[in-house]
Order: sequence, then C-alpha cells, then structure tokens
Amino acid sequence: MTQKQKKSFLVTFIIMLVVLSAYCVVELQSIAEEAGDKKATKKSIVVYEMEDSDSVDELSYTVEDEKIVLKKDDNGEWYGEEIEELDTKIIKQEFLTQLSYVVADEVIEDDSDVSQFGFDKPLHEIVIVLKNGEEHKFVIGSGNAFEKSVYYMRIDNDKTIYVIDSVLHETFNKKKSELEKTEDNTSEVVDN
Repeated sequence: MTQKQKKSFLVTFIIMLVVLSAYCVVELQSIAEEAGDKKATKKSIVVYEMEDSDSVDELSYTVEDEKIVLKKDDNGEWYGEEIEELDTKIIKQEFLTQLSYVVADEVIEDDSDVSQFGFDKPLHEIVIVLKNGEEHKFVIGSGNAFEKSVYYMRIDNDKTIYVIDSVLHETFNKKKSELEKTEDNTSEVVDN
C-alpha cells in the first residue's frame, strides 16, 4: 500500500466514523423525543368528579377492618361516631378534597380474577352519601406488587378496575384516634 492509498483509506475511515456517529446521535434524539411524547400524551382518566363537596352528608370508610362513620348534624357540622372531638379539617381539606376529583392512570378491562387486585379483601371501602340520597362507593384493592405507589380501585360496584396512585389509600388510612382534634391542631377551617 502506498502512502497515498493509506491517507485515502484513513480519510474514508474517518468520514465513515463521523457519519456513523451523527446517525447514532440523531437516532438517540429521536428515541428520546418519542419517549417524551409518550409521557406528555399520557393523560389521567377522570373516574369521579363531585360538583360540590358540601353536598356530602355522610362519609364512611374502612381501615384495617374498622368502619369509621362521619356524618353531618342538622346544623351541617361534621361529627364522628365514637370520636370525642372530631377534627373537621381532615374531612374538609383531605377526605372531601381527594374524593371531589378522582383520576386513574389506567383502566383494566379484564376482571376475571378480582382477587389478584385485592377486591376480595380490600384495603378500604369508602362510601359517600349526598344530600339527594345518591350514594357512591369507592373500593380500593391491593397495591401493585411491583410499583408500591399504585393501587387498584372500583367505583359503585362497576366491574371496571382503575389503576390509581397512592393518594386515596394514604388519605383514608387514618384510624379514629387520628381524626380527633389535638392541641397542635385546634384551628377550624373557615368556610368561604
């Protein structure tokens, strides 16, 4: 091989390396943009929307096989059965806020074996009764074994299974003792 042939071969090799590198960069950018588009287009599915949280007259839920019942009296004030002094902020700022707009990340159509989603022994059964007598039931099954912040939910005895984040589970994981006013927590919510 002559000196000229070696230079020509080296230049060709370098050009091919630059072209290959440019192709890889463009491909990686394309893949990253596609992944970004998928994330951007992933939309939450609204599964329940409450027009007015003041329309709720009763709210009950289960936590660790204990049923907690919260009701409004004739004056519209919340009280809890077997709860000495109920912290109404929890009801207004947490419970009703979370129930007023419930979204899911995914819908599972195949419900042939509901036990795999934890509906045979649900973590929570949340029931709200509205002033007009309408009742809605939210059943939160088990958490996803692979993603700890994901849970399964059904609404109103519908067979549709929704994949939700952990917010409802965490919100309704309060026992009766956690609903009582404490010295650190005595300010009332002011209704506007």
